[in-house]
Amino acid sequence: MQTLALGMCSAKPSDMASLIFRGDVTPHRTWDELYTELQHITRKHEFVTAMYVQAKLNTRALLDQVFPAFEKVFSNLFSTTALKVLKCCLGAKTEEIETIIQEQAGKSHSK
Repeated sequence: MQTLALGMCSAKPSDMASLIFRGDVTPHRTWDELYTELQHITRKHEFVTAMYVQAKLNTRALLDQVFPAFEKVFSNLFSTTALKVLKCCLGAKTEEIETIIQEQAGKSHSK
């Protein structure tokens, strides 16, 4: 069997027609290759998603230990406001926390 790439082939049309007529042409990528690649990509996606979920769970557990009331103050622990407040706490810039909260106050949802 021959592989025929029609886009980059310099063969005569009659030769290509006879190959196709005899059934000697296989697609550039077979169904098995595509299926295997799809399985591989799906497994990678599941792996990355599981890592993402585990990272969020670990973050939540660490926040519960360091800042027990943080989850009661912020309904979304990963909102812009919550993350900025955490950044200020880690940088020992606690005087900026009030400013950050005031800037975000009144918005229906922080990003």
